[in-house]
Parts: sequence; structure tokens; C-alpha cells
Amino acid sequence: MTRRFPAESAIPVAQALLSPQGFRVGKQQPTFLRWLTHHNWAKAVTTIHIENRYVLTPSGQTLLPEFMASEFGGNWLNVSTTTTSRERFLADHLTNQLPEFIHSHVATAVWGEHSKKSVKPPEGLSERNCDIIQLRTSSKVELIFSSGKMTSRKINCTKEMAFSDAVILNEKMLSSLNRIKSEGKLSLITVENAGAWQHMPLPEGLVVIHVQGNNQKLFRQLVTYFPDASWSHFGNLDPYGIQLAQNMALGIHRKLTLFIPNWWYEYIKYYQVPLSDENRKKQWAFLPILLSREYPILNRLKTEQTWLEQNAIMLDHRLENTLTSWIRD
Repeated sequence: MTRRFPAESAIPVAQALLSPQGFRVGKQQPTFLRWLTHHNWAKAVTTIHIENRYVLTPSGQTLLPEFMASEFGGNWLNVSTTTTSRERFLADHLTNQLPEFIHSHVATAVWGEHSKKSVKPPEGLSERNCDIIQLRTSSKVELIFSSGKMTSRKINCTKEMAFSDAVILNEKMLSSLNRIKSEGKLSLITVENAGAWQHMPLPEGLVVIHVQGNNQKLFRQLVTYFPDASWSHFGNLDPYGIQLAQNMALGIHRKLTLFIPNWWYEYIKYYQVPLSDENRKKQWAFLPILLSREYPILNRLKTEQTWLEQNAIMLDHRLENTLTSWIRD
């Protein structure tokens, strides 16, 4: 049912008329009050032009509560229509014990326009999210954390892998990560898709990190603990996947290197997927000339307006040897 009057204009008038004082109006008479007087539900009881007082007629006393309930629900009489500032509202309703750390989306939803638009939280509040980053390795790697002035904790990656086939870190853990210890030089590969990350072979010296989408904050933190490690990105060979890799390289101030086995070219005949029709030609238009020269397969996909999914090559018997050669190089 469509309401005849907005709640914010009708409810205050009706609430006042049902009170002993009635409703006082200044120079401008509310539309709802004019409607009530027209139907003989309300009448003026003073002759002061600027500040007339209105009360309900006998008909209004009977019919107004029924009308309001049908328009605004049975609890309309208890609805508050007082207008306050957002700051005043927060001051009245925010919990007294704010958390030490607050999720960035909660902070922006409470103090900003909405949770997707960043805003600086009030002074004294620190942001920390519950995002996680996962890595896999067969190498002897230890993560050493500082959990206090005199104490420390470490994660033995070999034991963690035996238990869960992954090492899972959240933002809180990374904030206390002190150093990473390994017996030899390490190489890092970031992987876009969870399936490819799960099935990636793990030759000695390789750490495989799952970085999904453009939420790369934790990866940028983690990679600083591998200053001497080489890095390459393994993702889908499509416009989005390559742009994701470019953003990753910019974020960690390293040259972009893509892990593209030379035999992946053979998969084009059987596994290439046409790009969607929407803005088809523009999707590969961003591809830098130097990148297409370094990785000719990208130029081929651009020419044919197709793409390749990384998951399709994960069971190829050549993958482990290719990774081992890449680590040695």
C-alpha cells in the first residue's frame, strides 16, 4: 500500500494531537494537518495567527489512531522522528568499549559513507583485518614471531604442511612476524587460483603463495621477509590475470616475471577460450609491447582474442621439471 503522507511529517503531528497539549503550528501549516482539518478530524482552538493550537475533534479521536495504524503500523505512536546529527547519533549509541583493532570495512561503514569507500578512523583506533594468506612449501622453512618482550614463537613449515598441507597466516600473525629462516635460497611463486595453488608441485627451494585478486596487502607484507628470493607470478593468461600481476609487481617494486612454461603454447589448440563479446578488442589492448615480446604466447592470445586458464595445465607431467629448472636458473 502506498502511503499518503511521509512518516517524518505525519507521525509528529499525530503524536502531538493525541497529547493533552495538542499540536502547535507556526506560520507554515503541515500538509497532513490541513488534511485532518479538511476531514474534520482536527480543529484550531486559539485565534493567535502565528501560533495556533490544534486538537482532535471527536471524530478524529476515534478515527486518527486507526488511520495511523493502517498507514504506519501498530507501533507508530512509539516511533521517534527526532532529527539528530550523525555525530550525535554515534555518541549516543556507540559502545563504550571500542576494540583495540577495528576491521577497515567496519570503520568505513561507521565513520564514512559506506564500507567500500575508505576513510580515516578516529584518532586512537588502529585498523586490522581478518584476511589470511596461505603458502605451501616442502623446504625447511621456519617462521619466527615476536609475541612479547622476552618470548617468541615459531612455525615449522614442514610440520604445518604435514598437518594441513598449508601454512595459513592472518594479519595479526604477520604484524608480529620477526624473520623467516631457511636452510637454502628460496624462490617464490604467487598463484592466482586456489586449485592451481593446491596442486602446484613443490620442488626443494620453492614457496608457493596464494594471492587471489587485487587484495595484495598481506602479500606485500610477507614478501619483505624474503629479500633475496626470486619471484614469479603464475596466473591465468587473460587480460585480468596479467593486469593483476602488473599491480603485484608495482606493489612490491619488482620487475614483473611471469611463470609460463614453454609447452603451455601447446594448450592453445585444445583449451583456449574466446573472450566475451563485450569490448572484446579493448580487453587485450593494455598489453605492453615489451611484455608481449618477452612472452609471445600473450601476443598470440591477443591476436586471436582468447585466453587460457592456469588450472588446465596442473596435471601435466612436465610441470614439476619445469619448476625445478626455473628454480635453478
